[in-house]
Amino acid sequence: MNDSNDKSYRHLETVANLMDDKFKVLGFRFGLNFLIDLIPEVGDIVTTLIALYIFTVALKFKVSKTTITRMLVNIIIYFVIGLIPWLGDIFGAWWKPNKRNLKLVRQKIDQSFENGY
Repeated sequence: MNDSNDKSYRHLETVANLMDDKFKVLGFRFGLNFLIDLIPEVGDIVTTLIALYIFTVALKFKVSKTTITRMLVNIIIYFVIGLIPWLGDIFGAWWKPNKRNLKLVRQKIDQSFENGY
């Protein structure tokens, strides 16, 4: 991975951790997504936009169409279920779409490294 990609990945990792895993209460990890989602009407839109930001930066790693589809499905599931009051907020804290998408990008990076790219 070149220096630019390494910095981009570290940036994605920082944002994903902040949004999905920053805090721990009674053994339950959650991030700003959970707190922002509690804001009626706006929270789901804001957190989905952040997830889409992570998605667009991740495209820099030239992931496959299958990975792109999986990443978008993660975001869509998060957004749609997130529209259900309270249940959606709890689901989002468990689903952690940004961490899921970061894991998909990491798999692509590792696969490319193994193949010598």
